[in-house]
Amino acid sequence: MELKRKGDMIIARVKVNRLPTPEEILIATCREQYVNTDLLSSMPRGEGSLVNIYFFPVTGEWVRDDEAAALYKGRRLKAVDPYSLCAFNAANPDFADIHPHATHWKLAGGMPREQHPLNVEAYATLGFYSVEGGGRWVNLQRNASDTFPEGSWLAGLPL
Repeated sequence: MELKRKGDMIIARVKVNRLPTPEEILIATCREQYVNTDLLSSMPRGEGSLVNIYFFPVTGEWVRDDEAAALYKGRRLKAVDPYSLCAFNAANPDFADIHPHATHWKLAGGMPREQHPLNVEAYATLGFYSVEGGGRWVNLQRNASDTFPEGSWLAGLPL
């Protein structure tokens, strides 16, 4: 798969199969899984069989989900769906070794922002990372605070 650079972004054209279950798309990435199974049913499937994913770096110490939404908007992107990101990682297992990356989505029926102790919406985050010693993993968790550390990348699709 060819990766292209545009400024500080990396762009990948990805073929996506939207038919498998959420469990199956995670297995296809061949990564050790750290998954909150309660979130599998919340995973958006997205649209299209061929997508362009735009990866861009997080700057600043930590970026919260609501701040990430503003970063996407400033680049005329929206968060990539999990199916597209899993398809990319299945085809490009080495990418996260150099560019740890993630996407997120707002959880329906979560606690309203005003009632949450941290005054944030509830999001699910799907991240692909490599750990020292060569381990590769995928992480699916519920987040309500600082989510994306400096040095990680966000993945988006054009609006």
